[in-house]
Amino acid sequence: MYTTVRGMLDNYLYIVDNLGYVPNGGRIYYLGRSQPPLLIPSFKLYMDTKNDLEYLRKSIIYLEQEFSFWLNKRTVQIKVNDVDYILAHYGDDSEGPRPESYAEDVKFASSIEDPIKKAQFYNEVKAACESGWDFSSRWFQRNDSSKGHRLDISTSSIIPVDLNAILYGNAVILQKFHEQLGNSERAEYYKKLATQWLEAVTSVLWDKDVGVWLDFDTKRMERINFFHASNLTPLWTRCFDETIEDEVVELTLKYLEDMDILSYPGGIPQTLECTGEQWDFPNAWPPSQHILFLVCIRRTIQKLNKLPKI
Repeated sequence: MYTTVRGMLDNYLYIVDNLGYVPNGGRIYYLGRSQPPLLIPSFKLYMDTKNDLEYLRKSIIYLEQEFSFWLNKRTVQIKVNDVDYILAHYGDDSEGPRPESYAEDVKFASSIEDPIKKAQFYNEVKAACESGWDFSSRWFQRNDSSKGHRLDISTSSIIPVDLNAILYGNAVILQKFHEQLGNSERAEYYKKLATQWLEAVTSVLWDKDVGVWLDFDTKRMERINFFHASNLTPLWTRCFDETIEDEVVELTLKYLEDMDILSYPGGIPQTLECTGEQWDFPNAWPPSQHILFLVCIRRTIQKLNKLPKI
């Protein structure tokens, strides 16, 4: 269905040309929040099959435009160990409750008297929608005994593992695209950006003692040490130092074993917290299952390739 895929990509590129990003949905009231930045990886899948350089040449400006949205609208600078890093977070640029869930949001916010805090609550809810994880204790749980509540939601203050791993992958893809097109300066720009992003993800999100990447809370300035299915996304986009790949992979596999994550018959749960929210235990989000499945398949192939020939 290559023609169908090409048509879908054309639609997204048209939207980016007009809006600068891919909105949360194809309706006017979704403006102000995006989707996770997966347009560039989607385009890569098409290129891997068709290798249509002319199409890439016409489209590269829109792919860069979508990437720039995240750089310009969704990044924050944080200082860790006296070093400044720039990483991304989810957010929202609109006002008021979600139009698609207006009554639900108004009901939740009815106990908030301060109009500023109420407006902030609405923005944090929509920021969670931008992530796809709407809703989960991931956005209101911290490193303490409290499981939190949706009223505690603080999405924009969290540096998510998956988002930043995907953006690193986007930079690498754009570098390779420009190399294919012979644009050496732009390729070098994205190579440098990818290197900086990898350093930031490793320094801020990677926890060697735990054996996995963890979301970072910019309010408490600490990693959030809870299991989320998104914790392993850097393995998918290869957002790690490839010279120590075996060590990183073995640590993450041990992490899954120690947390007994692989024992659930219905797939890997999004979190281990049973809160009643949509993307908490025992529910499993299909994109997360897809990513983790690809990670496991890749590792299995790597191990098989290292076996002696019979």
